[in-house]
Amino acid sequence: MGWARPSIPGGSRQISSAYIVRNLSPSIPPTRRQSSSNREMCFSSRDLVPSEEFQASRFFREWAAPQGFLDAAIFNIQRYEASAAAFTVITGDRYGLVDENLRMRLKRLAPHLQRSALIRREFGRHEKRILSLEAALNRVEAGVFILDPGGQVTWTNQSAQSLLTMGDIIRDDAFGLTFSDPNAHRLLREVLSGDHGRPEQLLLDRPALIKLIDSQGGEWIASLMQLAPDSQTQAAFERVGRSARAALFVRRTETVPKSGVEACANLYGLTPSEMRVLQAALEIHTVAEIASALGVSPNTIKKHLSSIFAKMGVSRRAGLIRLVMAARP
Repeated sequence: MGWARPSIPGGSRQISSAYIVRNLSPSIPPTRRQSSSNREMCFSSRDLVPSEEFQASRFFREWAAPQGFLDAAIFNIQRYEASAAAFTVITGDRYGLVDENLRMRLKRLAPHLQRSALIRREFGRHEKRILSLEAALNRVEAGVFILDPGGQVTWTNQSAQSLLTMGDIIRDDAFGLTFSDPNAHRLLREVLSGDHGRPEQLLLDRPALIKLIDSQGGEWIASLMQLAPDSQTQAAFERVGRSARAALFVRRTETVPKSGVEACANLYGLTPSEMRVLQAALEIHTVAEIASALGVSPNTIKKHLSSIFAKMGVSRRAGLIRLVMAARP
């Protein structure tokens, strides 16, 4: 007797399928087909077709016998209308045909197999849920950090990874998530150290807003939200081994553009230097005059203009003027 998942040599798969479909299935009496589908029943191949008929078949001679297969004890772990999962013990000449002793041992093992399959299916559902949640959070423009009670990062989306790589306003070190601003970091720690079991906790109703300033003077807003106890989001992360106490969203503040140039800078991702060149290009006609007005070399102006044209998708000054006029608030 042995445990096996046989490899099917070339051509044998077609032989086995053809035999089962054309010869084996029609030969099974209706009562036997019904009993073999019972999830609580252990059965052998002889319950499906007489052993003499099976051993005389081409399927047995050309596929089963060369691999040392004589009989099989089978238990349906899961069975549906269109599919089934079964546990099979293959016997060979050394053990002989499936007997009552083997059936009894398989019956004792069967409930544990069914329970294992149910547990694995439940894990699969939770894994699918967390993957769906992660995919949704990865589409969020803001940086999303899932934190445990100690402030350690247990999960981040792609935008959050970019912020950590930049390392300007927020870092992840041995002490957990850290804000560069001491006051902002103190507030983060105070919130995380609060009593998680109190339903009147402030963050359960509205997030704490923390203002951050990067090294270039840019303003950011961090929204810290404590996950409600026993929430589905918290449970989804914790079932895959990720402790989830709070969610932190970090995004750049949105300012209303004061001019068409500023609106174009936000829309096309222009740098501050490119904004100054664009503003000058609207008022001055030549590269030399723009360079003189800004106090830089003509080559520098040409490089900035080349980048501006590429980002805004035009090739002439008239196109720049048209886009800036259209973007005015």
